[in-house]
Amino acid sequence: MLIDLFPSLQKNKEYIQSQLFHSSDLKWRSIKFNQMEGLLVFLESLTDQQRIQKEIIQPIEEKKEGIVEEIISSMEFERKSDLSELPEALVQGKGILLFDGSAEAFVIGVAASYKRSITEPVNEAVVRGAHEGFIEHLITNLYLVRKRIENPNLVTRYYQVGKEAKAKLALLYMQDLANPDLVKEVDSRLGSIAMDTIFSPGFIAELIEDNPFSLFPQILFTERPDRAVAHLMEGRVVILSNEDPSALILPVTFFAFYQSPDDYQSRWVVGSFVRLIRLISFITSFLVPALYIAVVGFHPEILPSNLI
Repeated sequence: MLIDLFPSLQKNKEYIQSQLFHSSDLKWRSIKFNQMEGLLVFLESLTDQQRIQKEIIQPIEEKKEGIVEEIISSMEFERKSDLSELPEALVQGKGILLFDGSAEAFVIGVAASYKRSITEPVNEAVVRGAHEGFIEHLITNLYLVRKRIENPNLVTRYYQVGKEAKAKLALLYMQDLANPDLVKEVDSRLGSIAMDTIFSPGFIAELIEDNPFSLFPQILFTERPDRAVAHLMEGRVVILSNEDPSALILPVTFFAFYQSPDDYQSRWVVGSFVRLIRLISFITSFLVPALYIAVVGFHPEILPSNLI
C-alpha cells in the first residue's frame, strides 16, 4: 500500500523505527542542506561506513547548497515518494536521506561488500585449464562468465525469490544457442517459486526439476566458471545464486555427469576414450558386486574347485 512521506522528519523516523522493530543497528545522522534539516538513515551492519562518509556526508558538508543528485557521488541513486518502500531499501544495504517538509526521500547505495578471493574449487580441481572458481558474490561470478564469453548474445536475467528473506538469482543463456521454449519454461518455474526463503541452490533445484522424488540427479552443480561456460555454449542455461558458489546447469543427461573439465583440454579422441573408461568403471562397479554375491551365495557350483 502506498504511504506518502510525512512532512515531519520525526514522524518519518518513528515509522521506519516501528517497521524495523527498533533494531539496535539502525543508525541516524542529522545533517543540514539547503537550509533544511535532514536525516541520514542506515543499518550499520549492512553499510560501508567509509562510503557513507565519502559519498554522502563529506560532499554535503562541503557544498551546503545545491542539487542533491549532483553532489552525491554514489552510482546507485533514486528518489522514493512511498514511505513503505524505505524499510526494504534499508535492509538491502542502502542509505536513506530525508529532509524536513520534502515529499521525496533519496535512496543511496552504500552497501558493504565482504567477499573472499577467487580460488580453485577443492572438489573440482584440474590438472590443465583455469584454476578459478565461483565465490559467494553474484556480480563476481557473472564477471567470471562474461570475461570468457565476450558476446552480446549472452543474456542475464535477475530474479528475486523468497517472501520473507529474498534471494537474488541470475539466469544466464546464449540467445542464439538456447532453445526459446527451454528459457521460457525455466523462467516460468523460477517465477512460480513460493517459499519464505531460499537457503541454497539445492532448494532451487528441488523446486524446478521435473521429478523431485527421483533418486537420480536432474541438474548439474558446478563451482567452475569454465565448465559453466562450456555448457552455455552447448545451448544449456545456468542459474547463479547470490551468497553461494555453486552454479546450476540444466537440462543435463546421464552422460553429462561423466564429463570432467579436463576433457575440454584434451583432443576429442583422448577425451572420449577417458569418458568411456569412466562409464565402463561405473558399470563394472555397479554389476560386479551383484554378480559376485549371486555366484557365491546362490550358484557356487559354477566356480572351479581350485578357485574355491
